Amino acid sequence: MVIDAKHISKKLPQFELSDINFTLDEGYVVGLAGRNGSGKTTLIRLLLGAYTDYFGSLSMFGMDCRDNVRVVKDKIGWVLHDEVFCGNRSLISNARHYGNYYSNFNEDIFLKRLLMFNLEPSQRYGKLSKGEQLKFQLAFALAHEPRILIMDEPVASFDPEFRELFYKVVNDFMKDGKHNVIISTHLLSELDIRADYLMYLKDGKMTYYGDMENFRDKIGKHHLYSIEEYMEEEFVL
Repeated sequence: MVIDAKHISKKLPQFELSDINFTLDEGYVVGLAGRNGSGKTTLIRLLLGAYTDYFGSLSMFGMDCRDNVRVVKDKIGWVLHDEVFCGNRSLISNARHYGNYYSNFNEDIFLKRLLMFNLEPSQRYGKLSKGEQLKFQLAFALAHEPRILIMDEPVASFDPEFRELFYKVVNDFMKDGKHNVIISTHLLSELDIRADYLMYLKDGKMTYYGDMENFRDKIGKHHLYSIEEYMEEEFVL
């Protein structure tokens, strides 16, 4: 089992993630949906190890996340809107510096991904557009050969041409059946097509977690034909 989350809660000054329960086996894509402020980013940060003072239990790859923070992080790739990398460093300098934190970082893979994404190793990270920064993050994440990719709203910052390449890269990452992707997005029609499972958060609570086929069956019975309509109607399953 890749993830086993039991009664996860996290209190922040003006927000609370409350009683999140889910499991995930290897080989699946999870789409994370919900309005702004629903808790998507908080949950992603928790999965990435940014918080350890949460209630409940969380294990990943068969290890307790509190007791094995470094080992768990080594197996996770991420793409975030947070300013994590050094703006005044080049892409290759950033990759070499932060690659030291990962046991499997491969500079050749990183450079090949940069070429694929039309980025130059000598470019300064701080001079990139937001979409280009996310492309760099994706190249870096793939270069340390993670078992799971966790991405927070990457697609909206990509131009339509790159979106097709992005989904091809994700499909290639998943094709051996041993990897996972968790991706949050406002482009909910993409989740409807791409995700195996849907997790829907509302006001810090998980109101739905299940496979997309069952979700389509449920909304179909109520004459709703897309996740967008579900969001618009705020229908609770």
